[in-house]
Amino acid sequence: VSTLLAAQDHVAAGEAIQKVQEIAAGVTSWARLDAALLAIQLYLAEGNSWRAGLQVKEMGINAGDTTISFQNLQYYLALARVLHAAGELDEALLLLDRLLDIAGEAGAMARVIEIQVVRSLVLQQQSKRPQALDSIRQALAAAAPEGFVNIFIKEGLPVGELLRATAVSG
Repeated sequence: VSTLLAAQDHVAAGEAIQKVQEIAAGVTSWARLDAALLAIQLYLAEGNSWRAGLQVKEMGINAGDTTISFQNLQYYLALARVLHAAGELDEALLLLDRLLDIAGEAGAMARVIEIQVVRSLVLQQQSKRPQALDSIRQALAAAAPEGFVNIFIKEGLPVGELLRATAVSG
């Protein structure tokens, strides 16, 4: 599905996600949540934050939950992306800061990098360019020793613009 989304083949991705959801319906609640994550990715790729928001509501999670842990962090990261897409930037940033603490405490560098990248996009949209550049610099510093590049590529042009600005400003 990720390959189809990267290729912007939303029709094929939607068909694949529908099959995954059908299979997941008969398995565990975790499988259903993972299938929902795929649907959220598709809806956001299509620019449909409203439908992504409905999917999040069906998952039964919200930014004020007190039960966020490393085990369910990916679902809340999807929620943060939906909040960002819906323009609920302050709420997205508060959630991302909580997720950053959880991922950092778990030593999950790939998640820390991903969260920092999403934070940079939210900050950029809030017209907080210095903070956005600082967040992307932190992500780059964490990514360099491990060679993580896919996280940056996956986010597309908006991150590319921040990376260029980082390179120019040193």
